[in-house]
Amino acid sequence: MSVLNNILLFKYRYLLVGIINTLLFYLNSCLLIFVGFSAYLAQIIAAFLSIFINFYTYKFLLFSGKKKGSISKFLFNHLTNYAVSYCILFLMLNYISSNQYISTGLTISIVAIINYFIIINWVFKK
Repeated sequence: MSVLNNILLFKYRYLLVGIINTLLFYLNSCLLIFVGFSAYLAQIIAAFLSIFINFYTYKFLLFSGKKKGSISKFLFNHLTNYAVSYCILFLMLNYISSNQYISTGLTISIVAIINYFIIINWVFKK
């Protein structure tokens, strides 16, 4: 397999793992909003629930368990992503769209793109 094919396969696997993790996070957020939590509190709870699931899906589905990865770096990254996500959500809800579901979805999408570069260049870097 050529280097280009390996790179494309890795990006598709990252995309697949990211989609799985993002959908789980979004579904948890929406479920929590549906049962009465605010969008802010729903994201806090959903973020906490997803930390360990995300680490292991990235480790085993993306890197096939070959790279050790750092749970402490992942946790730091996750907390940083949450802070960025919270700020973006605040801006979305107050200045762009008052729809909690759309704002939550857009916020998650933006943070997922940022997270790609951090995961491959820092958390799971050899």
